[in-house]
Formats: sequence, C-alpha cells, structure tokens
Amino acid sequence: MSVTNETFVGLQEWGIEVRKACLDKSVNLHTVSEAIGHSYSAITSLISGRVVKTNYLEVAKKINEYLGISVLHIYRPDVPPHIP
Repeated sequence: MSVTNETFVGLQEWGIEVRKACLDKSVNLHTVSEAIGHSYSAITSLISGRVVKTNYLEVAKKINEYLGISVLHIYRPDVPPHIP
C-alpha cells in the first residue's frame, strides 16, 4: 500500500473508519472477512481494538485495501508508530 499522506491513528479510530467504509460500500464484516481470507472473529476483534494475532498489521492492511481506506496507517496503542 503506497500512501503519501499517512495519518497515524489508533485501532479504535481505525475501527470507526472501517465501519464507515462498510456502510458506504454496503458490505458487512462477514463479506470483508471472506474477501480477505481471515475469520470473522479475527476481523471483529481487530476492529474492536482487541489485537489477538501478531499479524494484525497485515490483516489491517488487507482490510484497508479491500475497503479502499488508503490514508490510515494503524498502530497498536501499546506500540508507538514508526515515523520515518
């Protein structure tokens, strides 16, 4: 994902953007989970801010790509973002 104007947000704010994008595209989280190849429970846990897998960033990027969310770069609240 190539983004020139990155905005760093926490998981909670990102989850809100994901839900807005789902509404805009008239898709639900089951559809998203099937499309990106991850379980519904993993998706909802991540969107709710409960990171349960070490590959959460990879999953978040897939969600971003599927929903067309291109200006968000996700970081865990307990891990500061890498700012180049």
